[in-house]
Formats: sequence, structure tokens, C-alpha cells
Amino acid sequence: MKIRAILMDMDGTFLGRSQVATSMRNMEAIRKALDMGVHVIPCTGRVYDMLPPQLLTQPGIRYCITGHGARAYDCKNNTTLYADLIPAEQSSLLMEILEDKGLYNEIAAETTIYLEKSVADNLDMSLVPEHHLWYIRDNCYTVAEKPSKYFKEHNIAVEKMNLYGIPEALQQEIYDAITATGFIKHTRPGVGANLEFSHYTLNKLNAVDAVLKELGISYEETLAIGDSSTDAEIIKACGIGIAMGNAPQEIKDIADDVTDLNTNDGLAKALEKYVLNPGKKDFLVCIDSDGCAFDTMEIKHKECFCPSYINYFGLQAVSKYAREAWDFANLYSCHRGINRFLSLLKALEVLKDRKEVLERGFVTPTLPELEAYVAAGRPLNNAGIEAYLQEHPESAEFKNLLAWSLDVNKRIAEMVHSVPPFPFVRQRLQELSKVADIVIVSATPQEALEREWAEHDLLPMIDAVKGQESGNKTQIIASLKDQYPQGHVLMIGDAPGDLEAAHKNSALFYPICPDQESDSWKAFDEIIKAFLAGTYAGATEQKAISRFEALLPTKPAWSKED
Repeated sequence: MKIRAILMDMDGTFLGRSQVATSMRNMEAIRKALDMGVHVIPCTGRVYDMLPPQLLTQPGIRYCITGHGARAYDCKNNTTLYADLIPAEQSSLLMEILEDKGLYNEIAAETTIYLEKSVADNLDMSLVPEHHLWYIRDNCYTVAEKPSKYFKEHNIAVEKMNLYGIPEALQQEIYDAITATGFIKHTRPGVGANLEFSHYTLNKLNAVDAVLKELGISYEETLAIGDSSTDAEIIKACGIGIAMGNAPQEIKDIADDVTDLNTNDGLAKALEKYVLNPGKKDFLVCIDSDGCAFDTMEIKHKECFCPSYINYFGLQAVSKYAREAWDFANLYSCHRGINRFLSLLKALEVLKDRKEVLERGFVTPTLPELEAYVAAGRPLNNAGIEAYLQEHPESAEFKNLLAWSLDVNKRIAEMVHSVPPFPFVRQRLQELSKVADIVIVSATPQEALEREWAEHDLLPMIDAVKGQESGNKTQIIASLKDQYPQGHVLMIGDAPGDLEAAHKNSALFYPICPDQESDSWKAFDEIIKAFLAGTYAGATEQKAISRFEALLPTKPAWSKED
């Protein structure tokens, strides 16, 4: 899965112990991500003006999300992309409750902080948070004599309010009073010395939606990293959710991974693992496409391959039996899923000995040049057929063979669309992409694979697509397997050829059983856990394979008994 965007919390994540600056390693990781074209999106409870200058000065930072999702801001154009604010009139009523009590109340609005004048004049008497001191000392805030009046008169809506150091005698009273308005949502729950609240409809994911939509990036292509309950929504929603090592246990429990502490370059380590060095996970899962992930085997073979094969090889006189031979060779036998040129030979072989075909006096065509070509181990794809024709331009057999194969591709391009993946495929890919590299390994042409997977928005979860142009399945797995430890490579397929390709490479195999595809993908939830734990190999794998092989006969039903 390629990460295209990073949602990054500030306090406790990007920032170190001081909550003012970050480490050189963190900054270097962010710069490298930006240089790769990855969008780095600060996602914080702070207002825009309180974002660390060392971050805002990076030229690639385009958007940020502030106030826990109250505002999505375009840093380049200084415009608001999305906002969910406490309206001015409601804000004014809240301020009336809080004014004239000497409370240190940071009012976040219009990308900055407002303070009540009586408080600003006596800041030495207030409990200003240490990590806010730089902002206060530099006089970055705005003062309002009477905030309730000022905000109402100027129609200013508020992102959130932060109160620090509320005297114990006032804590319950203030909490109850602001809660009773019905205007607010507490983002720091519970009665205490510090309160933080926003508009009651606040949902951080709405702000994230706005930014990702603007960028044309999906959640599956996004990494979220944070350390607190206000980060929980995005950690759960994104393709990869990372908890900081200093996060509470409940945040670690919902994350896909836990990195190091914010004081020990935890952010940089997460970015290095998932963004800067992609494809470096410890596990590899190879997945076939047709009939395995997508319910396309039936339509491709029955509506595209088979009609073309009947036409190009002159089987009209025995079309009924030709169809049954093709379906047996490609869908309902131990030959299921073999290369199109091999399946053509197999279908003709099954057809020529059929009793009804012989009774009609029909002579099934043979393809001796193709048989010799296969025996020589030459490439079983259109490029290989074209190369042979360059060498043997007079070959009528190969001209017809190429015309058939191209016609099949044309029929598939026109016919096969809007066919969704099997149930549970998307969920399992989402789970897998967080812990393993995923590569599509298929005998289908590359262009068709990419079109099909992109149509259903599955490509963001895939690390590579390998079609027939990359070689056969055995060769493709062989080219990938040495990057992973022994026992960490798994092939998911629906055909015996997939099983063979896996075991020739000492890889594990999980079958998607014909006519039981949904159940197979549903059950894969537990197989993922066993695979990662190293317990799938052996009896569990063999049981799955035995069940699979029992569904695929070696002889057609009409075949004579020996």
C-alpha cells in the first residue's frame, strides 16, 4: 500500500518533551516525505498561529486541520476549506459565563488566540501552560476588552475554548453551566482544573474528508499518527493508524502499530517504516485476480473466451460440446486457472474424444505448432506469440492464435466491467495491507488488471501488480520471495496452478474455493492471524488444500471410465 498523505498530531507526537520543537530526525523524515510528493497534514487541537514555525516554513505543507477538526485550513491561500465552529451568538453566551472571573481562557478563533483583557493584563497571575509561553511572550494573541460583546458585534465564530487553572471551588459550577447550554462538546472530558470544548457537532473526520477530497486521496492511502483520545477517530479510519509509544493503552489497542516515544523520534521511526521505505514489511501476500478476488471467471470465460474460441477455431458444428469442454478446462476441473494458451490446448483435447463429437464425424482441430512452442518453454503471452510470428511470418496457425487472443482481450475490455470483488475481499485487504506487502500475481494482462482493481478503488491497498507480461506465477513469486523470511510468503488463489506456483517457491498457499468464494474470504480473517503467528504452515494449510482439491475433478463427467 502506497501512502500518499500523513495526518500528524502535534503535541505528544511531532513535538518533543518541550511541546515547542521537534527533533532533527523528525524534521528530516518529514522533509523526505514531502520530497516524495507525500502530503503532510498537521492535525491538531491547536490554532493555526500556534503551529510550530519550523513546520510551517516547510514549502510542502499545504493543508492543516486545527481545533481537533473545527477547521481545515489552506495554508497557501490562507483560506478555510471546512469549518465546524461555535456560532458567534452561542460563543458570546459561553463567554458571559466565563468572563470577570479571572479565568485564563484561550479563545481559538480566526486562526489565532483571543484573551480577555483583564486576564491579559495579569498574565503573571495565570497558569499559562508551559508550551504556550513562547506564544504568549511573543504577544501573538489578540486582546478583547469584553469577549462576549466583541465576538457578538464582529460576528466571530469560535473553534474552541481552553481554560487552564480553574479554582477548585468553581470547577463543577463552570462545567455544569457551559454543558447546560447544549452548544458544546467536551474534548477534554470530566470536571477539573482544565477544560477544553468545541461545537457540539464537532467530528474530526469531516475536516479530514474535506482535505482528502481536495487532494484526491483515499483513507486507505493515508497514514495517521497520534497519542491521545482526540486522535482515535483518524487512527481507526486511515489505512495505517499508528499510536505513539507515549499514548495511553486504549489508543495503542486500536492502532495498527505502536512506534517509539515522542521523546525518542517515534514519529520519524514510523515514517521511515511505512512511508520512506515502503515494501519493507516482514510478510508478503500474493493474490490471484480472476475468480479469486473478483467474480469475473464466469463472465470472462463464458461470454468472452468461449464464444471467440468457437468462432476462431471453427467449432460451430459442435458448439454445445465445445462450450462444455471449455468450461471444464477453465472453470470446473483441476486445470482451472491455467494460461489461456494451455487452456485452449486442454479444451481441444477434452473435446476431440467426446462420444457425441465423434458420432457427428467432427474432426477437432489440432495446434501442433503451439504444442511445440509450449514444449520449448517459450513465453505464453501475446508478446511471445508476436515474436514467434516475426520468426515464422508464414504460420497461419499462429496468426489465427494471435487474432483469437487479441479478440478475447477486446471482448473482455468491452464486456467485463462493474463486476465487484467477492464479499469480504475489501475488508481482508484492508487488514492485510497494514501488516504485509500485497502483490497481484495473475496470468491476466497487466492493463486489464490495473483497470479492474482501480475501478473498485482497491489499488491503493496494493504494492505491485504483476500480470502475464511479468512471467508466469512461479516466476513472479520467485522474483519476490527472497526479500522475506522463510514462511513469510503466502499465495492466495483459486486454481491448482496457484498452489503449484506457491509450493515451487516454498511459499504457503490459501485456497479460495470455487462456488465458496465468500466463505473462503470470510474465513481468511483467522488465517491472517495464523499466518502472522507462524502457525498456518502444516496441518492447517493441508486441511484447506485438501478441501480445495476435492472440489476440482481430473476428468469431465462425460469421460469414459478406464
